[in-house]
Amino acid sequence: MKYGIIVTTFVVLCLLLFQSADLMGEQKRAITFDDLISFGRVGNFEISPNGKNVAFTVTWFNKEENSSTKNIYLASVKDGNPRIFVKSDGNDYAPCWSPDGKEIAFISDRGGDPQIWIIPTSGGEARRVTDIPTGVSNPIWSPDGKTLAFTSNIYPECSNMACNREKLEEFKNSKVKARIINRLMYRHWNTWREGRWSHLFLTDTEGSTPIEINKGETDVPPIALGGERDYCFAPDGKELCFTMNPDPVIATSTNNDIYIMTLPNGVSKSITGENPSNDNNPRYSPDGKFIAYRAQFVPGFEADRHRLMLYNRKTGKTSNLTENFDYSINKFTWGPKSKNIYFNAEKHGRICIGKASIKGGDAGFLISDNFNMNLRITPNGKEIIFSRQDVSHPTELYRSTIEGKNITQLTDINGELLNKLQMNPIEEFWFKGAESKDVHGLLVKPPFFDKNSKYPLIVLIHGGPQGAFGDEFHYRWNIQMFASPGYIVTMFNFTGSTGYGQEFTNAIS
Repeated sequence: MKYGIIVTTFVVLCLLLFQSADLMGEQKRAITFDDLISFGRVGNFEISPNGKNVAFTVTWFNKEENSSTKNIYLASVKDGNPRIFVKSDGNDYAPCWSPDGKEIAFISDRGGDPQIWIIPTSGGEARRVTDIPTGVSNPIWSPDGKTLAFTSNIYPECSNMACNREKLEEFKNSKVKARIINRLMYRHWNTWREGRWSHLFLTDTEGSTPIEINKGETDVPPIALGGERDYCFAPDGKELCFTMNPDPVIATSTNNDIYIMTLPNGVSKSITGENPSNDNNPRYSPDGKFIAYRAQFVPGFEADRHRLMLYNRKTGKTSNLTENFDYSINKFTWGPKSKNIYFNAEKHGRICIGKASIKGGDAGFLISDNFNMNLRITPNGKEIIFSRQDVSHPTELYRSTIEGKNITQLTDINGELLNKLQMNPIEEFWFKGAESKDVHGLLVKPPFFDKNSKYPLIVLIHGGPQGAFGDEFHYRWNIQMFASPGYIVTMFNFTGSTGYGQEFTNAIS
């Protein structure tokens, strides 16, 4: 009899647990605008020199105050556990480890314009390094840890920072807000140039008078069609490499070139002058023998495929590593032994991670699902750290083996909010389009979808036309926000879309 009571009690408990789970499931809801802006947006990251930690940014939005805040976090490469490392009353971002790993340089606008600050990784207060009236962007360390490179949008006619400060104050205080336009490219997208150009600078870690690398009406990085970061130091610190468009009318030019300059006061020279199209994103190999970069070959055509190129610093010869690889190279990073380059590229609505050796002709994908953006290789060469998102999950950081296996999530910034929301994954289909070309379609069903019911349909059409919809958690074209009121949402990567080979992209022209 006791046995029967125990069994009956067990069954009742199980039923109660199942009912409780059902109730918890029913508590999930469709995503709202308030949810969308409540997500922490994981940004760029960098791995520490010892390979144990990763520094990354998270942006948080506040609807009531109509504002946003960026903070810097640290997470263990081994097991995640992210924690806030830099937080102030301003925005803190662009973390960059010193070569010995003892400090992190970053940008902060606490108290005014964005400047470089440095903080010990062991803890303590951050100290301000620069005082540039026009603000600074994207700091990187020299290999010896004594110099920082950065960019600033300055007035090219000024020979010193005092002049820049004076002209900036004059502009801010002027009662005349009209603009006299006497050249093309007076504005790029939604940013007015206001007579300023982006110049590359060097300074020491005490913020001494900066050295200006490019002069006059030139931009480093280029105003358009650049790479992830268009400047870097050689491993021995004796040379600087950067991207710049030398043409006088950049509004009609895609001719970005790669330049090298010996330090501290050498003359810069182009190493890609023979290519009249776009070269960008230079990266020295760890052994210092090569510079890898991206190149397009069709002048004036922004949607040409990016090839991965290799410049031999000793011979001056350049080789094309991915000519037979029909996907456009996006971001890339060297393996620590200088034998392989790891990259991501768009393919069929995803951003995949791949590898190419310096021999060339062997590029292929290692990770082919989801939307995998930034990537870095751990110093021991055994793991890939990358950021990943999909249509129902905002960006988080992940780890895999160097072969792309055993993928593990490192951060879960948005897990608590995601557990409250009902969102469906992306579904895909193919069909024959014009001239019998295979066209890729993507579909997302609304939350709580009932296969026995009928739903209105929204068709999203991407611009470009050389672009593509993908399995991403896009904050401007967020598919879940279209689906949440009860719509089925479809997206088509029609002829001209990217990620389906260059012939498919060119066909719309």
